[in-house]
Amino acid sequence: MYAEKALDQAPDQASILDTYGYIAFLQNDFKTAIPVLEKAYIANHSPKTGARLATALYLTGDNKKFISLTKQLQLDFPQHAEVIKLNTLLRPQSLL
Repeated sequence: MYAEKALDQAPDQASILDTYGYIAFLQNDFKTAIPVLEKAYIANHSPKTGARLATALYLTGDNKKFISLTKQLQLDFPQHAEVIKLNTLLRPQSLL
């Protein structure tokens, strides 16, 4: 896979981490996706990366981290479309 080769060449490059993490996410490989997306989000603080990470956390049932990250994304990027979409996932969680 090209993303793996690129990651080998530049293991701290945020855009490569994001791409690799997103590919793992799309393949439902959350064990790989979550730590890679976490590293990418720390490096780039991108709302898109954060939203991908939050969704992966939601899908794996890590509600505490999901809610915490989603609320932080809402504070940092209140108008970003990907962050706004997270509201549909947050509302049911906050009722628990």
